[in-house]
Amino acid sequence: MDPSGPSSLRGALLQSLLEALPEGALVLNPDTRVLAYNERAEALLQWIGPADASAAPQEGLEGVKAATLLDAHLLHDTLAEVPSSGGQEGSRTGATFAMTGREGRVLRVQARHTEDTEAPWLLLMERSDDTDRPRRAREHFLRTLTEGMRGPLANVRAAIETITAYPSMESAVEEQFKQIILEQSVTLSAHLDRTLEEYSRQLKSRRTRDVMVASDLLALLRTALQQELGFVVHTAAPEKPVRLRVDPYTLVQALVHLAGLIENAARFTELTCALRPSDTGAVLTLEWAQGEAITEDRLERWLTQQLALEDSVVTTTVQEVLDWHDATAAIIQQEDNRAALQVQLPDT
Repeated sequence: MDPSGPSSLRGALLQSLLEALPEGALVLNPDTRVLAYNERAEALLQWIGPADASAAPQEGLEGVKAATLLDAHLLHDTLAEVPSSGGQEGSRTGATFAMTGREGRVLRVQARHTEDTEAPWLLLMERSDDTDRPRRAREHFLRTLTEGMRGPLANVRAAIETITAYPSMESAVEEQFKQIILEQSVTLSAHLDRTLEEYSRQLKSRRTRDVMVASDLLALLRTALQQELGFVVHTAAPEKPVRLRVDPYTLVQALVHLAGLIENAARFTELTCALRPSDTGAVLTLEWAQGEAITEDRLERWLTQQLALEDSVVTTTVQEVLDWHDATAAIIQQEDNRAALQVQLPDT
């Protein structure tokens, strides 16, 4: 084949486009084998490790079945979901799932359908804990906030200093300075509201609820609890595979925060995390030796406490995270003087 021909040019253009993407990218053929990929994808796949270590390619990913690199069942179901999302809109938004890596972190995979019959699938991959995008969003938020505040604050300060320096000024003049303070305060308040609204909108656009295997969520929760709170954590995965649609980043942070409050009150040293299917989805439980009883009223207060997420400059609450997941939480008294936090999660 002529190396300067159309096919070679098309391949070079595709590779350039892939390398320009901030996410890891895999282009798949109709048989879901890798046609092209970028360096970011290769690094992320090494980070999570293939499902079957013996199937890991020694050199490059071209020709490798995507099912040997990612969770085969999640990939199959996600690709089947994309066309049913509805025409062009479905092609644009795609469908997503999440997996945990060796370090207990989350890899988010989005599948998109292209119009190319030879390369119908594009997989975009990114770590949910990747700090680059949240960092840029925080920097933009702080820059916008400070730039908009500098002028009104200077005017308020000047007006107050003038009133203080001239206590005997005429009442009409003093009223004018007070009006300046009022107007600039209103300007500051409006600017703060607009900036927070824009930042919150950007935050929501980054966070999605992805399909995830329950055992992966439990492993992620166990790692986070042990790292953040230091006590022993046991897990009990369901006997049959259970899939959830969650945002593991916010859900795990909310549960760790809640577990810390419970541990501080009940003083346990071990915690057992379990998950079982239910008629409406799945039930996640965090069980401990009773110690001091936790009342429903106390839990309600904890649910409304402010929670600072690691990637955000604005706060939320555990209840808001539960609402985002259509989930509910309750304290359940168990046998043998044990208690449990029970979180009801909906089906996918």
